[in-house]
Amino acid sequence: ICVDPQVLDDIAEKTMAKIEALETEIYAYVKEPFNLNSPKQLSEVLFDELELPQIKKRSTAVGVLEALEDKHPIIAPVLEYRKYQKLYSTYAHGLSKYISDDHKIHTSFNQHATQTGRLSSSDPNLQNISVRDEETRQIRRAFVASKDSYLVSIDYSQIELRVLAYLAHEEKMIEAFKNDEDIHQRTAREIFHKEDVDQAEAIMEFMMAQM
Repeated sequence: ICVDPQVLDDIAEKTMAKIEALETEIYAYVKEPFNLNSPKQLSEVLFDELELPQIKKRSTAVGVLEALEDKHPIIAPVLEYRKYQKLYSTYAHGLSKYISDDHKIHTSFNQHATQTGRLSSSDPNLQNISVRDEETRQIRRAFVASKDSYLVSIDYSQIELRVLAYLAHEEKMIEAFKNDEDIHQRTAREIFHKEDVDQAEAIMEFMMAQM
């Protein structure tokens, strides 16, 4: 996929500035600077120097830190630091080293690497770029169409159920798909023997289908 390196460079620069500001904020709470990327050094600061309670023995996992957030003001910037450090090392700076001379990243798509049968991506993994917050969403702006080309986003609608309906010759499901009906509402009507079903009943049917 074609990449605009300038977008990654701009994000990397802004992210590094945020990281440095967070380091300054964190170090203001302790006696001297330490390696924030070292779980051992971080645990020594939190549990020995600041004497915070140990929820799990000297663990600095995200879940543990979130549980300690109301115990000391250092925790919030430490969590923020981790987020921006990952953004910088894995994406903003990390992806840049994979850009080839043709301005593209050549990932590998693996057909048999997952138990679910889905494709996976490696070296680098381009399928794990989170969209949960604004910062990580910005990374996707770096992926652009090649010259005289377009990027097209396609998603199947209920592909597993459509294949099931076809293979099983399930006429009611086929009819529902042909009429562009909500398949879960249609199934809920059949299960509960009702013409009108509410959202709760459709959700219940959907959850049953996932089991």
